[in-house]
Amino acid sequence: ACALLKEVHRAQDLAGEDVALHYVRDRDGREVDFLLVKEGKPHHLIEVKWADATPSPHLRRFFAGAQASSATALGPQQTQVVGALTEARSFPDGLRVQPAMDFLAELELVPTP
Repeated sequence: ACALLKEVHRAQDLAGEDVALHYVRDRDGREVDFLLVKEGKPHHLIEVKWADATPSPHLRRFFAGAQASSATALGPQQTQVVGALTEARSFPDGLRVQPAMDFLAELELVPTP
């Protein structure tokens, strides 16, 4: 959470990006840990787990909803970050399950000048 928030603040301060970090939950209690919003549109859904590398059904549910309401054809990125995972996996629908160390090492909303 702190690394994501720090990157959001860096993108806002350094490049004047219109980005925000949110938590997503529906009326039925389904939730996704983080939603990065860029220019008012869902940009990246992020679910965080310690050891469960099985893709979260909630992540896919919110992805489908965001994709339907998004102006972009591809919809937001979706990533499940897993602390105890050693190898990344990708799925045909675009979902990535990624080790936390790799995700944090690559985290950059705005390239450094």
